[in-house]
Amino acid sequence: MTQVAEGLGGERTDRDLIHGGVLPWKLFAQSNADVRSDMLSPKPEYDLKSARYSAAFRDYLRTGAPIPPTLKSQENGFYIWRTRNDGKVRPSHAANNGKIFSWDDPPPTGHPGEDFGCRCTAEPYVLNVREIVTITFEDIPGTFSPWDTARFFQHYFFGGGREVQLRETGLLGAVIWEFEMAAIRDKRRLPSQIAQAARNSFDGVLSGSFSQSYNVVLTVFSLGETKISGVYSGSAKSTKGSVQFSGKIDFQMEDHFKDAVDLGNFFDGPDIEFPRGRPFRIYDRWTADFQGVIYEDPNLSAYVPKKI
Repeated sequence: MTQVAEGLGGERTDRDLIHGGVLPWKLFAQSNADVRSDMLSPKPEYDLKSARYSAAFRDYLRTGAPIPPTLKSQENGFYIWRTRNDGKVRPSHAANNGKIFSWDDPPPTGHPGEDFGCRCTAEPYVLNVREIVTITFEDIPGTFSPWDTARFFQHYFFGGGREVQLRETGLLGAVIWEFEMAAIRDKRRLPSQIAQAARNSFDGVLSGSFSQSYNVVLTVFSLGETKISGVYSGSAKSTKGSVQFSGKIDFQMEDHFKDAVDLGNFFDGPDIEFPRGRPFRIYDRWTADFQGVIYEDPNLSAYVPKKI
């Protein structure tokens, strides 16, 4: 028989014993087989931010009641180091007071209660992240003397097929506004795509791309379905259950003004051009900055890519 007796330190908070439902200052006996079984059993992880766990932890501190193994979870593995704030606290432990540590990455002193005679405790770390992802466009010209349908037709017949930059038409701001309404205001789209890339970033570097057609006919009738694509890149850093990231997006818009009256759609065939009409390309590029803070665990986050 193996005995564990009183005298280990009434305020010792050995995590393995506490979380296993065993009180280190109680006198009990176990067979050697039981001890070997305990050593080989996986240690449970606990949801340190749940209300149930916090209540159980307070009961442990007040009465010594063990924390039930049923509260185990893998969602959070952090704690706040707390000392007794008296003259008996060793300097190295006093330096840890109030700091947040991971159970998987102990400080040089070890976890609270692991050092001989340590009376420090591990307070549950309640993760509370104010999630936000912002995308800010740079140097976008306002809408000035925008082309109307007649102006697009004029260029179609008399422009000789010359390519037109969208900002030349005075409509770049309007198209970006349509894109923002469709792909940015809905946080499950581009903001969540970037957020997920930040979670999955390798060595702190995030990158990705997107491409989709957007119907802007209500704003710019002559464009109709317009393709907007882009690439983004930046940096990300994980800190105690959250991810902070920032970077830049390069946008590209591509469209063609052709089959001016959509005859091809009526006859379910190829585009049909007027004898004197010359289709022309409409294009543009612009940039935006992004930054954000999100939960590292997507199960806790509002920024999760939309399933299409």
